[in-house]
Amino acid sequence: MVITTYQAGLVGVIGWDGQQLNLLTRHFDKPMGLALRDSEMALVTRDTVELLADSSHQAAEYPPGQPGGYDSLYLPRASYYTCPLQIHDVAFGAGDELWIVNTRFSCLATLSRRHSFQPRWQPPFIT
Repeated sequence: MVITTYQAGLVGVIGWDGQQLNLLTRHFDKPMGLALRDSEMALVTRDTVELLADSSHQAAEYPPGQPGGYDSLYLPRASYYTCPLQIHDVAFGAGDELWIVNTRFSCLATLSRRHSFQPRWQPPFIT
């Protein structure tokens, strides 16, 4: 299980080793939205969308000197600078499309290689 808390700036991964719960935390700048699909993870921070991929074969040998402690190891693969859009939620769509809830501009959007985002839908009462 993976959880985020933007108040503390932490992403927490909760695991079970067969005997006890384990909690591993990592610091990010205001982590908010999080999406998982197969071996991919998308994490939204204050002004970026981070794409990570699971490298299970490396996880089996981590940490050095004590192999076998992890079954997954998510490594950064791409980062999109979006500016502070207040993205509170994110989801994988069809293909490689990643949908974001863009609170600052009151719309649903996708990431863009040319701009911070591509608006896709906006409520009709927003002008």
